[in-house]
Amino acid sequence: MAGSGESAKRAWLTRRAALKTKPAAKEKPPVKTEKPRVKKTKPRVKVEKPVTVRSYNVGSSDYAKHNIQPWDIWDDYKLDPWDADIVKRILRTKKGESATLDYEKIKHICDKQIERIKKGIKN
Repeated sequence: MAGSGESAKRAWLTRRAALKTKPAAKEKPPVKTEKPRVKKTKPRVKVEKPVTVRSYNVGSSDYAKHNIQPWDIWDDYKLDPWDADIVKRILRTKKGESATLDYEKIKHICDKQIERIKKGIKN
């Protein structure tokens, strides 16, 4: 019975080896990735504002972006050119020039206007 002991031992070792090895992993089903949902909307129609003299500037001033522009004040107050120039310089924000320079110009215009008033010159 030497042969039967050997075969029993082999069977036992085979079973033991089968128990030690992990069963083959089952393949997982592929994960469904959701596409980002895009909200479907009607294309926007860009409404362009009509181009008027008020809607743009010539040069680097930014008067056009404001509701009230210097010439609105000039017309409403019926300002002479000297006073209108002062208002314009107060309201402007010109890139590249310092505020000090604008106030020096305003002061210069004021000095000229005072001189005109003293001489009795009317506009």
